[in-house]
Amino acid sequence: MEEIRSYFSPELVDEMIEKLVSLSSVNPENPRIFINLGKAYQKKGLYDSALSSFNKALRIDGRNTSLLLMVGKCHLVMKEYQAAVEAFQRASEAEPGWTDIHFLLAKSFRELNQGTNAKKALDAALAINPNFLHALTLMSELLEDEDDYKSALEFLKRALKTVSPDKPIFDAFPYELDVLYDNPVLLDEAIRQMDAFLNTHSGYADLHFKLGMAYKKKNMKSEALSCFKKALKINPKFHLARHHYWNWDDDKLE
Repeated sequence: MEEIRSYFSPELVDEMIEKLVSLSSVNPENPRIFINLGKAYQKKGLYDSALSSFNKALRIDGRNTSLLLMVGKCHLVMKEYQAAVEAFQRASEAEPGWTDIHFLLAKSFRELNQGTNAKKALDAALAINPNFLHALTLMSELLEDEDDYKSALEFLKRALKTVSPDKPIFDAFPYELDVLYDNPVLLDEAIRQMDAFLNTHSGYADLHFKLGMAYKKKNMKSEALSCFKKALKINPKFHLARHHYWNWDDDKLE
């Protein structure tokens, strides 16, 4: 997988953390604040702090499967593999149709040297999506670990057939911009960095939408509509982009 360094500068991450910590003390029952804070801590590699933030959000919103994934991923990075398994198993019980959950569960089992359980998790992922690249690759590796080279090669061939180098598989900007809306300097800096990133990586519908929402906050209508239109060109099913493109005065940010 191509590694793309986020345009989101360390200075802006620090400002984001400071702002979110302040907001969390005023709105301690808002899970979205803690989710964004956890993501910001992740960006700085502070996984203990990220895990703490995600767990606070989970205590408020215990049915949020995405939060269980975030918790599990933190445990995985921190090499707390049994805790990762427990988080991903809870997530799979809530949403058995999510392929990512089964894949991450398989990764955790592999780290615990539980190859049989890892392959069962991958079987579940591939039953949902037979062309799941990372699941196919991991299955190939597990079979190779067992010296089953013939089967490993078959899965590797399937994996290679699914590769699409032009398809974005990276979340360039996982933060919500609304925490910056009351600070014009930070909002302008976020716009500058998003615009610079999109000049070289233009295939992210979500990023075009977020840039459009930032322009909308500044009441820059033509720029905002252009961004929403680009988002819809990439993803015609992007309902929020369509809404804000056709309903400029609706849900206008104050």
